[in-house]
Amino acid sequence: MIFVAGNVGNADYKTFTKKNGENSTVLNFSVAENILDGKDESGKNKTRTNWYRVSIFGKYADAMQAHITKGKVVQVTGNLRVRQYETKDGGIGVELNIDNPNVSLLGGGKSDNNNSDNAAPAPAAAPVDEGFVNVPDGIEDEIPFA
Repeated sequence: MIFVAGNVGNADYKTFTKKNGENSTVLNFSVAENILDGKDESGKNKTRTNWYRVSIFGKYADAMQAHITKGKVVQVTGNLRVRQYETKDGGIGVELNIDNPNVSLLGGGKSDNNNSDNAAPAPAAAPVDEGFVNVPDGIEDEIPFA
């Protein structure tokens, strides 16, 4: 099982016909995971980027298609599959795929108002007591899961 959080790269939504003649959909996208990789000569942090390929199908793809767009921040969990291939220059390349993915939207990235800022928007200030109830002293034993 692998957990990856990063920005969506390219996303491609397609309709295809299954062997049984039914139409279905697939959403293929890539996720860039930036990893701290030491420091350079001047002492600045260096990062490297791992790219993962993800595919989701059917109703899941239909539901996520509008949300999985370039720059969005997502978390993907699933099974890692590594595939080697021969590059154009005769070397060996590696492709990282996440099979059986579960995708969570984390926010950030490009917003719907075309702001290309990659920072996640600040949460709205909430009242301090929102969701909490003042409990008088001495009754903790009467409250389940306290």
